[in-house]
Amino acid sequence: SEQRLLPFLVAANSINYGKPFKLSCAEAIAATLIITGYRAEGVQVLEKFKWGPGFLELNRELLAAYEKCADGAEVVEAQTKMLEKWEQERVDRLEDTDEFGEEGNPNHRRRDVRDAEFASSSEEEESEEESEEDDD
Repeated sequence: SEQRLLPFLVAANSINYGKPFKLSCAEAIAATLIITGYRAEGVQVLEKFKWGPGFLELNRELLAAYEKCADGAEVVEAQTKMLEKWEQERVDRLEDTDEFGEEGNPNHRRRDVRDAEFASSSEEEESEEESEEDDD
């Protein structure tokens, strides 16, 4: 017997949420139906679960790519392309630097910007106070 595997998909069920390849039976059946051209039936399976719409949303891009494939080889190719794309996006995010030359953590950038804005407003206030003293 030939072994069959589903391509990379992320679980949305309450036990394994966010874990790749840890699909519930319902997720696996729905994914199989969707990938093989039975989208309505796959969605119908997922409608029975409150996390069902989450599975479709988490895997929207992947399922759309897999649905377009004619055979298993194309599915593997689509999976590889998608994972490579996401890895490149992750690397690009890590390489981003802010105006201070630090790595691109958006929370740190916001804090730096706030600090810079605070420093700028403090300098303006000091400048205004000094000019008022000069006027006296």
